[in-house]
Amino acid sequence: MSWAPSLSMSSNYQLDQLRLRPSFPVYNMVPAYTAAAGYQDFGFDYKVSEAISISFHEGNILNTKSKTYQEPVPGVFEPYDFNVSDRRYDLSARLKF
Repeated sequence: MSWAPSLSMSSNYQLDQLRLRPSFPVYNMVPAYTAAAGYQDFGFDYKVSEAISISFHEGNILNTKSKTYQEPVPGVFEPYDFNVSDRRYDLSARLKF
């Protein structure tokens, strides 16, 4: 029996203070921007045999909060809202026939 475990971790972090383009449609004629945020994901794949593999993946380990700002006056950013994307889990089994 051969096995080949595989482990992966990915992250996405935007270093800019704010994105240069609006992230949502304009609210009350005021552009909205999303602040920089970091997301962390984790994945594990295990090949039991040539015909069977199992994988587990988890998204947004850190429960990152996304913040949105409005720019009512050029150069002035005021908080508008925030959003926390839920943590997601995926457990899969693959069979080859």
